[in-house]
Amino acid sequence: MTTSEIQTLLEKLFTEENSSDIYIIDRIEKQQERFIQFIEKVADDKIKSSAKGKQTVSKSEVKEKVRKLYKIIIDSIKYYLNGEFETCRKNIYRNFITPENVREIKGLMTTSIKNPSKKVYFRIRRNDTYNIYKKKEMFHIPFEKRGVVGNQRFSVSGYPCLYLGSSIYGCWEETQRPNIDMCNIVALQSTKELKFLSLSIPTIKNDVGIYANLLYSLVLRLVCSLKAHNISDNFKQEYIIPQIVLESIIQRNSQSSKVPIDGIKYTSSIYCQPQDMFKDKNLLMNYVLPIRESKEEGLCPLLTSIFKATDATSFIAERLKKNVRDTFLHCREEYGNIYDSTEFGVLETKLKNREFFPIE
Repeated sequence: MTTSEIQTLLEKLFTEENSSDIYIIDRIEKQQERFIQFIEKVADDKIKSSAKGKQTVSKSEVKEKVRKLYKIIIDSIKYYLNGEFETCRKNIYRNFITPENVREIKGLMTTSIKNPSKKVYFRIRRNDTYNIYKKKEMFHIPFEKRGVVGNQRFSVSGYPCLYLGSSIYGCWEETQRPNIDMCNIVALQSTKELKFLSLSIPTIKNDVGIYANLLYSLVLRLVCSLKAHNISDNFKQEYIIPQIVLESIIQRNSQSSKVPIDGIKYTSSIYCQPQDMFKDKNLLMNYVLPIRESKEEGLCPLLTSIFKATDATSFIAERLKKNVRDTFLHCREEYGNIYDSTEFGVLETKLKNREFFPIE
């Protein structure tokens, strides 16, 4: 089986089959069986333990470990639904988030952004007027307004986090397609290396292929990708594990003297859905960074100290300031791909070439 065929099957795992099931555990058990079938199709009888290691493990051992990891998650959900919230959190933390387990399940190894000056993130914020926000107004929700922070996939009520996207398009989708002309847009860069727990859809590399630790990491990635059955519900059972993972990272950072995990990297649930306009998961990569120090008001000083941002702008502001006597003929060859020649891509290029300032 070719690498591209394996990648296609892998990405299909993240798209749940149509089902009448509502109960979260029924859905996870079906996901587990689909995953076991995936392993049967793509893995040899002997599987490399890690991407660079020489040791191997049998396919039957891998499947047994995958089932054990799913059982840990299912048991954790049962604890939560029975009101044993602390037991649920401890179970996830102990088995997935401690430094020892992040090393053991190497596919969950934190992704380090080692060249921060070359990595650009984006944020958009809705605006009911055509005015432009200040840079600090384009950051996380300030502490004095933490009452508006609600429960979402990677959001816990009252706890502000900084949410970033890999593209303007992805940010627009994540905010449920507001009027783009009335949105403020900003680009950000980090001033230090960032480490993320990777819950995104991985890319299978030709020279590496499928290995055991990657398969183990897929369990948490897949469970955290389940879409909410009813998006209007106040409580979404599909968000139990993602929220517990976020809480576990917050706990790990507060208790461990080791290098902290700055946040979570994950692929948007929009990817490969009918409304996805570009079918490119690199455009739909999201990052969530929880605050590290709470205050009465304002922003997290640690987060503001490690980011720089451009001045905010908007599509309508860019159009109105453009010299209308100039003719811009953007061809596909000039920009490299279709996305780069869209309004999203053109504005991203402009922002990447602008000056980045401290967030004050």
